[in-house]
Amino acid sequence: MVAVVEIRVVTSSSTKENDV
Repeated sequence: MVAVVEIRVVTSSSTKENDV
C-alpha cells in the first residue's frame, strides 16, 4: 500500500516538472 503512495508522489513530481 505504501508503494502506491510513493509511486503517486513520484508521478506527481514528474508531471510538475514536465508541466514546467
